[in-house]
Amino acid sequence: MNGKKWLINVEQGKSNYSTEIEHMVSLYIQAVHEFYKLDLTENENHFVEEASKNCEKKSDYLFLEWIKTEGLTQLKRVFKLTLPFDKTVMSKLKLVIGALEDELNWEEKSKKSTRSTVVNTLSDLAERLVRLSTLALEEEKIKVTASVQNKHSKFDFLNKKTNIYEKPLETVGFLL
Repeated sequence: MNGKKWLINVEQGKSNYSTEIEHMVSLYIQAVHEFYKLDLTENENHFVEEASKNCEKKSDYLFLEWIKTEGLTQLKRVFKLTLPFDKTVMSKLKLVIGALEDELNWEEKSKKSTRSTVVNTLSDLAERLVRLSTLALEEEKIKVTASVQNKHSKFDFLNKKTNIYEKPLETVGFLL
């Protein structure tokens, strides 16, 4: 499953984790399809339409509502992020991918377990990755600002008046 094609109006960010994020998004897509007993749909809108027909309990409707309002938004946010390399991010991605793969390969699949895994891992991961991306952007802005200030500070002496005759008399009075 290609997340770029399934998620509508989203471009994948450039990061050190593009392969892992693409795989993780594919696993989420597969997990929600299996939850609603659906073959893979062509896109998120078609999925929501088909999944609503397969809701058996109130909790199924509530999960679908979460997917529409929160889950897809978080998946898109994660998919679009540009992330710097961080070994804790790689280990977290591998942990989430492992949890999703275990859930999908488990013989005695439980809807409650699948729903819990999808909601908990996606909510936690999205929050952490967005925070990391934001910190990285702020750090980059600080570096750029410091670099620009450093370049300008080298020439500060040009802006200072060094001619004692242009200074008020009090400051040059000792010379008289």
